[in-house]
Amino acid sequence: MKRRTDIFTQLLWLLSLLMVACTGHDAIVDDLSRQDASVTVRMQVSDMKETASRAAEEDNITSIVALVFHNNQLQSVTKYDTVNFALHPISPIAGTITINKPENNGDVIHFLANLPANYSEGVTYVEYLQQQNNQSQEYVLCNLTSSDYSKLSYWGMATYNSNDAVMDVLLYRNKAMIEIKPDEGCTFQENELFIAGLDNPNTLGKLVPYNNGFNFNLNNNDYYTIPDKPSPLDKTDELTNYGAGYDNAYYVFEHANPKDANGLYVICKIGHDYYKVALQDDAGNHYSIIRNHKYTILVKDLDAGSDSYADALNADPVNLKVVETGMSVTPAVATINMDANPAVTSTTLTLTKPTDMQNVKVSITDGNGANANSWFNIRIDNNDLWYDQNNNIFGDIQNGNTNVQVALTVKDNTIPSGTYTVRFTDSNNQSTYVDATITIQNTPKLIYEYTNKTLYLLDSIGASNPTSLDVKVTVPNGSTLNSLTIEAPGFIIKNGEQTLVDGGTYTDNTERVSNSSVTYTFTPKVGATDYTITFSSTDDDLKADEEIEVTVSSDRAPNEDVIWEATPVEIGWNDEKGDNRFLLTDNRIMNNPSICIVIDVPGTEHGQFQLQGYIPGYFSISNLTKGETDKHVIINTKQNNTEPDGTLILEGAGVTLKKIYIPSTSE
Repeated sequence: MKRRTDIFTQLLWLLSLLMVACTGHDAIVDDLSRQDASVTVRMQVSDMKETASRAAEEDNITSIVALVFHNNQLQSVTKYDTVNFALHPISPIAGTITINKPENNGDVIHFLANLPANYSEGVTYVEYLQQQNNQSQEYVLCNLTSSDYSKLSYWGMATYNSNDAVMDVLLYRNKAMIEIKPDEGCTFQENELFIAGLDNPNTLGKLVPYNNGFNFNLNNNDYYTIPDKPSPLDKTDELTNYGAGYDNAYYVFEHANPKDANGLYVICKIGHDYYKVALQDDAGNHYSIIRNHKYTILVKDLDAGSDSYADALNADPVNLKVVETGMSVTPAVATINMDANPAVTSTTLTLTKPTDMQNVKVSITDGNGANANSWFNIRIDNNDLWYDQNNNIFGDIQNGNTNVQVALTVKDNTIPSGTYTVRFTDSNNQSTYVDATITIQNTPKLIYEYTNKTLYLLDSIGASNPTSLDVKVTVPNGSTLNSLTIEAPGFIIKNGEQTLVDGGTYTDNTERVSNSSVTYTFTPKVGATDYTITFSSTDDDLKADEEIEVTVSSDRAPNEDVIWEATPVEIGWNDEKGDNRFLLTDNRIMNNPSICIVIDVPGTEHGQFQLQGYIPGYFSISNLTKGETDKHVIINTKQNNTEPDGTLILEGAGVTLKKIYIPSTSE
């Protein structure tokens, strides 16, 4: 029987410090503030779900040292012991620290996390660094090394901008990981696969990567940094995890990994036998061992191996090929700030993958691990990704390009604030995936519905009967409105038949619960001019600010009777996500033989568009052409000889509603 071991390497992790604060593992952004003497650093480390338990335990960051350089000279070294990263089974790891504010705009700050305890006998790393005052970045950082196998250290850097309230940093591990797993069809179980030792591991590693600059990144500039001297190679004893038994994952220092006697080889214990494995591609070329990369040995069929660890050390590698199947995504962290002015509702990621990986699954989960696909639209290289509404899943990304542009857009402005994980998975190898983290900032907002139109002091026959503006205010789901202040100089404000105020300012202190509504009617009482009606609230957890521009005219009101005209509305369906139809009740619908709707037809992701409705009799509008704008469609209010009840329901796809009015007889 032919010996076969398929070995796959995959890019693992971008340790990113995102714009989130952390209480437990929930993202909080509103409580972050910048003080005169400090700068807030918000951190997030990507999920380590696939790593072994030992690796997860070592992903605790308990201390960070910040080194501030001005004009490439070290100015200060400060240690912060308040950072504590703990692995969460679902949500990414997150944390926040506050550092001393640098004195100068443009100062470069290097962050070193989990430094070894001692630089030399009797001298800690922090003490050594504090002795390097006024030295250059290269002098201070390029000589830092670690020989500690059991502890991960991290490095990242950022440039201080005095205009920023917070700083965002990317951290990278100082080591690579090697793990072993069963491949599809493997007869061995995970508890039979172990890393037993290493042949030729470096015993020393650089803490900070450097290649003509501190420019290391996982997207296009990932390189190894090997200590000049000494960099001894070793043969480890058979690993027993310090008496606790074998492990299926092991961290190693970076290694050039040449294809000769100095290459890095892994001694695996599979079942009762031992095997020597080379980390190489299918052409036999050894992979460079680079920090923050994970190399996964996937085991298939095997012949008998060596009887002992020592025999395997002296044997030839058993593997015939190594296949690289890794993916990466940039940026690994992003923010969609829907509270910005104007609101931001989308972000674009770049997925990097092998060209032969042409079917990639994409899924989105919230901070609790629940499916969140229905909150987003996805465009792939300017084409909409098909979405299965019934099963709440996206179709595969079918693209043979190495770099794929993935645009994510929030399709519902009620999406909760928090952290969302976007996962890209190889459809053929489900264990190969890469994550990006999207932070949504979206304070709940009051929903205002009104017809933004000109009001008239005279009705259509010339009588002194001013037209009015109705504003419906709805409390969003999950929120409570405690107080709403309305400034409307020149208007009588009513709630139904009750006059609230005869001009000026009115504060409504009625508590209104989730999904409840109230309608205010504004009737002009003064001369013709332009007015602004302003809504505001003191509720901190609910945005209520709204300004409505109103023009009061001394002319007669036109014969055209507008039923509805506001911000254009994209018409949707009543589905499992919620009721996205357009619903309107107005007695004018009941009292007139027809109404006219004005629509745009931009089309949906498939170029499909349709519109149907009820008054309450059913009707369907089929003569729609993609790209049409301001299309006027007259609808009989007595569809199927059913008497109207004043209610209009519109539903469909690819259609935007702009206006509803009672048509003239000439139409």
